[in-house]
Amino acid sequence: MAYRLEDTAAARRDLQALPREILIRIEARIQELAENPRPRGWERVLGTQGGLRVRVGAYRILYTVDDTAQVVTIGRVRHRRDVYRGL
Repeated sequence: MAYRLEDTAAARRDLQALPREILIRIEARIQELAENPRPRGWERVLGTQGGLRVRVGAYRILYTVDDTAQVVTIGRVRHRRDVYRGL
């Protein structure tokens, strides 16, 4: 059964600022998270409460998974040099 995708206002801002070719790849990966929220290559983000991340080239998608409600919440989508600042 597929998970429901949600995003935060910060994630929406991050996505709007991306170049089109990167955005297409990232949106495809986000859609894949609905089917499998823990795909090959996922990792926990240290210092967060249940935060996970997947890589898309030099970009990272930070998200959380609520298995009980079957919801994947996208928190941030940023370049790897910037994504972990302020966590």
